[in-house]
Amino acid sequence: MSLGPKLGLSGEYRLMTRKSKSGILVEDTGWFPNLITDSGLDFFANTSGNGAVSYLAVGSGNTPPSVTDTSLVSQIAQVNARTSPTVFSANINVDERCWEGIFTTTFANGAAEGVISEVGAKGGSNLNVSSRALVRDSMGNPTSIVVLGDEDLVLQYKVKVHQPTQDFEFTVSGRNVLARACRIDTLNSVANFDGWASALGSNAHLSFQHDTTASSPIVQRFRGYTGGIGAVNSAPSGTSLTLSTSDSGVLDPYVPGSHQRTARRTIGTGQWNGVEIRSIVWNAGIAAFQAEFETPITKTNLQTLRFGIGASWGRV
Repeated sequence: MSLGPKLGLSGEYRLMTRKSKSGILVEDTGWFPNLITDSGLDFFANTSGNGAVSYLAVGSGNTPPSVTDTSLVSQIAQVNARTSPTVFSANINVDERCWEGIFTTTFANGAAEGVISEVGAKGGSNLNVSSRALVRDSMGNPTSIVVLGDEDLVLQYKVKVHQPTQDFEFTVSGRNVLARACRIDTLNSVANFDGWASALGSNAHLSFQHDTTASSPIVQRFRGYTGGIGAVNSAPSGTSLTLSTSDSGVLDPYVPGSHQRTARRTIGTGQWNGVEIRSIVWNAGIAAFQAEFETPITKTNLQTLRFGIGASWGRV
């Protein structure tokens, strides 16, 4: 069985200049939209190494962004998005059904001095940009911001991951399936079946890496239920069916440009026997989904059961 709802990715930047000694605000662009690049969509699939937001950079180029961009036109400075002085926070926007992660960093006086007209996020110090934007004014027009030698430049990048607003209906292995988002109003410390993760993980990516091992934390990230699925701010009803740490998962290789990840979950002969398996929940990186089978599944201790899970993503 293969399940794969689609997530939406978007982002916004904000630039502010402050006097280094007094902290007085000089200029504030407000939030303006970015363009997620093709490289950025691929970076979001990583389960190790560099993620989509590893460095934040500013530059003086004024060429309009393109999905094929691999760098800023004329980079002036960059800063590590994973270490001080960068600060990360996350929250849930229930109305938009999205998770928002905000990176805030400061280029100390002199580090980004000059005329700043472009900004971007990078997959690594020397890797492609995952996002790029021209600095824009309150009317949405391209502009620039001048950073003097006695000023700090504060850069904020807000990444949004949107869960789909619609239900998905499809047929898998002869069974009608209804899938939807799960626990959209809940924030957790890790990505699991019970809501959004409070972070994108150590590399800021959509991660299915928990499906490749059988360590104890993974039992929280895939479950079965004997009841039907719930509303988008809840989970399925009925008895919760957990996994043994001996039950394995396999992560399928990522195909660059495909913008989707899939994995396989196998329920062993000693699990989930003699009950009606009507629903499952699984996480797709930081988001969680639930699916209900119109015809419940049953198995015995002589059978194994395999589920294909996953998700795809794109720009919104």
